[in-house]
Amino acid sequence: MLVGEFLNRIQQGETVTGISEALGLHRKTLQRRLRRLGYKWDSDNLRWRWDGKEGSEPLHMSLVDMNMSWSKQLDKSDSQPMNQDKKNIISSPFTLDEIRDLKDMLEQWRQSPDSLSVSEQDLVDRIQQIRNSENEKVRKTIVIDHEIGDRFDDYADKTRLNKSDLLHLAIYELMEKYRLP
Repeated sequence: MLVGEFLNRIQQGETVTGISEALGLHRKTLQRRLRRLGYKWDSDNLRWRWDGKEGSEPLHMSLVDMNMSWSKQLDKSDSQPMNQDKKNIISSPFTLDEIRDLKDMLEQWRQSPDSLSVSEQDLVDRIQQIRNSENEKVRKTIVIDHEIGDRFDDYADKTRLNKSDLLHLAIYELMEKYRLP
């Protein structure tokens, strides 16, 4: 969430506590970040007010994606705004876009870890190719660990895919991956 967006939501009547809970941050963490950026609580007008001495108001800075390692490099005073030199000290292995993408991927995974994924649709398509193949088929007997057998049965039941087709594809991929000279 950008600072400007936060300030607009506060102006519309939302509370810092409500916003911080929605962001997964503690209320005091959010307030501390605002103070370090140069904002002060104006108790007379019941609003956050820009009090930065240097630079322009950081309305487009993210309150959530901030790499807080810069906090160790700031002066001890919470009222000290972060100036341009201190912004340049911050380093992160990820860009903000990459962090947003990672968060999106994590959210998708959390919402549907057991649902069919794109790779399983690919699996269905590949099995259809096996079925359409005119190659001669042969029956083989295999012996596998009981736990693996149970997981295999469960997977076949949940995906409603034929066990022979699944085994065919698995063995094919194994042979491709570990191809002998």
